[in-house]
Parts: sequence; C-alpha cells; structure tokens
Amino acid sequence: MSLKMLNTSNRLVLHLQRKILHLQYRLRPTQPQELQDSKIQRETVEEHFAELTARLEQYQNKAKQLEEKIFLARDAHYTPSVLELELESRLNQLTDHLIQKQSQTISNTLRFEKSAAQSRASKCNSVGANAATDWSVYELCIMNYYIA
Repeated sequence: MSLKMLNTSNRLVLHLQRKILHLQYRLRPTQPQELQDSKIQRETVEEHFAELTARLEQYQNKAKQLEEKIFLARDAHYTPSVLELELESRLNQLTDHLIQKQSQTISNTLRFEKSAAQSRASKCNSVGANAATDWSVYELCIMNYYIA
C-alpha cells in the first residue's frame, strides 16, 4: 500500500468516526426531551387511569341497578307458604308473651325493692327516736339506705 492510500484511508476512517460521533450526539436524547417524554407518558397513563376509573364506576352503578332489579323481581314473585305464615304468627305471639312476662318480672322486682326500702325507712325512723341510746343501729340504717 502506498503512503497516499494509507493517508486517504486514515482520513476516511477519521471522517467516518467523526460522522458517527456527530450522529450519536444528535441522536442522544437531551434531558429536556427526556422530561418532555416522561411528562407525555405520565399524562397518557393518567388519562388511561381516569378512563378506567370512569368505566369502573359505570360498571359498579350498573351492577347496583341490576341487584336492585333482581331484588324487586324476587320480592314481586315471592309468596310465603302457609307454613311460613303460621310460623311468623307463632313468632309474633311468643314475642308478645315474652315481653309481657319480662314486664311482670320487672314490675314484681320493683314492688319488692320498694317495700324493702319502706321497711328499712320505717326501722330507721323508729330507731331515730332512740338515737341517743342506740347509735350503732342508726348508723346501720343510714348505711343500708345509701347501699340500697
């Protein structure tokens, strides 16, 4: 190879290397471009998310409406059997009976407590006259009054 060819060849290689570097530099994404790309990508994702959220709400509303329609349709076609009606009637009777029994029990308990309180009060009143002679009985009456 001649010196001239070698020199030309070296210049060509250098020229090609410079062109490659220049193209790499031009094709290299700049930071503002990367930011712009990430903003565009974020906006795209946000739009997609908003769209999916709206569709989800629509489907949830539609599901709720269908559930209501099913519930109304089931109630419209439901007729209780004779046995169910009898059981419901018996349940109502037993509930009323239980309420009456509880009311009677509470009433009896209150009457008993009232008479016991009146009895203690009368003992305390009769002891109050003899308070100077029997102080311990009077103290017991007062303690019973506050405890009860």
